[in-house]
Amino acid sequence: MFFYKISSSKRLCEALSKTASHLKCEWAKDGVHGLETLKTKDELPGLIILDINMPRMDGFSCLKEIKKDAHLKQIPVVLYSTADTPELRKLAQSLGAADFIKKHIRFVHHK
Repeated sequence: MFFYKISSSKRLCEALSKTASHLKCEWAKDGVHGLETLKTKDELPGLIILDINMPRMDGFSCLKEIKKDAHLKQIPVVLYSTADTPELRKLAQSLGAADFIKKHIRFVHHK
């Protein structure tokens, strides 16, 4: 499976490449970069993981743009954030997110 992560950190992609080599993860540094890249892809991801707090364009704005695009809107989008309130979850759902995950994973560096 190919999935796309839009976040200011690429740690999740790095961790998955070491633990789940059958998954292909591509990373974009922020919402603007992510949208620009997705719109030029021949192969679309099966899932987009979208951070809420990013520079240039936050995750909610990026999700709105993804859902407006006829080419991208069918891709499931999972929002994730360190913030987790009922209001954020409701907003994510109203904008078309497939799910909302609270960040609480600590990545351990293995040598």
